[in-house]
Amino acid sequence: MKDQFNKVTGNWEKVFNAELLSVGDQVKKFNNEKQTEYRNSTIRFADANGKTQQVHAVIYESSYRHGMKLGEKYMATASPTDNGVFVSLGHLAYSEEADSNMFGKFSAEDAPFKEETAETTNPTSFEERD
Repeated sequence: MKDQFNKVTGNWEKVFNAELLSVGDQVKKFNNEKQTEYRNSTIRFADANGKTQQVHAVIYESSYRHGMKLGEKYMATASPTDNGVFVSLGHLAYSEEADSNMFGKFSAEDAPFKEETAETTNPTSFEERD
């Protein structure tokens, strides 16, 4: 579970891994300007204390159309609201961000090639990118 700042709402949210348990057959619409379509669903996840929770979540129809399978894990977002917490589930698989500890140390002496070789064989070095 990680924190994420939503620039649109100005709120901090939680992003986490959740298993899709069920999805409603009925496509519903929010009472907003775009009439955003969604489906109700039930998800299971480990909360901030490690306790397994089973809760309602919204799946936007635009995500559901990508194909979602029961029992699979997807990225969920919990957003604070005036009435509690709004939970949505997207079609993307959840994964943690890479951490430098996953790769060991980064140094020129560990590279399998010399620095000048990298510059001549890789025309798009980091310094040249916008």
